[in-house]
Amino acid sequence: MTLKDHLVKVTGRDLRACFADVFGYKALSPDQERHIELLQTQPRVCAKGGTGVGKSFVQGVTAAITIATTRQSKGLFGGPKLEQASKLSWLELQRAVLAAKERGRPLSTTPLGVTDWYPVGKDRRPDWFAVCMALSDRNNAASVKGMMHSARTVIALDELEGVAQEVQDALDAGTAQENVHYWVAFNPIDQNDAAGRFWAATPIEARIQMSAIACAEWQERTGVKIPGMPTLAALEAKWKGRENEPLYYTNVLGDFPPESASWVVVPKDWFDKCRLETDGGINSVGIGVDTAGGRAENVIAVVDRGRASIAWANRELHQTPRLVTEVKRIAEPYGRAVPIAVDVIGQGGKGVADQLRADGWNALDFVGGGREFAGVAASDASMDLYADRATWAWFQIRVAVQATAEGRPSIQLPNDSVLRDQGARRYGVTGERRYKLESKDSANSPDRFDAVAMAWAAATSGRGRLRYETPAAGESRGYRSERSERPDSYADRKAQDPAMA
Repeated sequence: MTLKDHLVKVTGRDLRACFADVFGYKALSPDQERHIELLQTQPRVCAKGGTGVGKSFVQGVTAAITIATTRQSKGLFGGPKLEQASKLSWLELQRAVLAAKERGRPLSTTPLGVTDWYPVGKDRRPDWFAVCMALSDRNNAASVKGMMHSARTVIALDELEGVAQEVQDALDAGTAQENVHYWVAFNPIDQNDAAGRFWAATPIEARIQMSAIACAEWQERTGVKIPGMPTLAALEAKWKGRENEPLYYTNVLGDFPPESASWVVVPKDWFDKCRLETDGGINSVGIGVDTAGGRAENVIAVVDRGRASIAWANRELHQTPRLVTEVKRIAEPYGRAVPIAVDVIGQGGKGVADQLRADGWNALDFVGGGREFAGVAASDASMDLYADRATWAWFQIRVAVQATAEGRPSIQLPNDSVLRDQGARRYGVTGERRYKLESKDSANSPDRFDAVAMAWAAATSGRGRLRYETPAAGESRGYRSERSERPDSYADRKAQDPAMA
């Protein structure tokens, strides 16, 4: 018996009607309607799609009504990490149960647990439940096997990569039974990862691709607005000019990135188009200081009105006082308001930043593995796509380089073969669907590009940056200070806080 036949038998409604009548979900996109149809008629369904198109929503709501209307049913939700799995289809099940209760159509006689649900009471019928668990734990394989022995079992997963092999084997064996529904929804990253292989092994008639653009266009065309679903304006604002990035395919088109999608931050052919003698897209100055360790370089880079340069580099130096002296020498023409981003994780980096601030310079701590910089918190929208600040900083250079390569001058790069090679660094996508730079090669650390990325971040941080104006008669240079409302230098903070005197 298909799920549709079962629901008609026990409720007098098919699944689509249950969404509207039981939960109040009357507005559904065409892709969601198709997804529901597949869940009703196919025992195994695979949905790949962009972000915000409602894949997990459809799975969670369908699981709620299925489990609530089938005696001795079981539902399994999970992913590699419990904290991740609990925020996807499992969260949508919880919301659906609460929505039904608010409409006077309760599906449960007991409260929802954080990671479990017993619709008719744990003590009265312990074999009627749904649970969310971490599937990276191979010890859960036995529990997974036991869940297959029920009148109806629902398996609803949002991530397969990282699931323990023992658990995967139990799922593959158990979901061949007639009473089991096996549903997987995911953002496509790689055709050869676990989710990609599941997609390929699922019959064509049981697969659906859900595009964020299609959903946005449907909303624009019909005037129907579904909370949480992307709009055309939002997609354009976030992705315009980035259509060849892998996450555009993953998060917007809902498809696997093609081989032609760039997996290096700055392709060398882009780099070669950034040698033009012109001011870039920013009218400010910033300095980046990458501090060394091991066989790495100490590097000081400058970004002056979009023109990037390696002002100083030394592979042998590991002395904080000398590095501070070099930074001051290079920064002196711009004045002490110039923002200086300092790698405080490298050897002696914290000492360099502290000494610069103590001497009145506008030093900004840069922690590549962190998510904050220059007073901008990790929750800043610009960090949505990046795992850490180092990746974020590199991608700010990528955006400027791509614009320049496409004929919109934004950055000028020096004729530096080392910098060119370092910029072609590969990156990947984390489980949280964020870009992350590949691990550094200790024998060939990309210190020069790190410094340029920090200099660009400093120049665009708004922390006491400088702008350039045509010098007036008799003036030697045309830099003007643009102080932000926040204290930028150590001297500023000292003046505002008597306790620092």
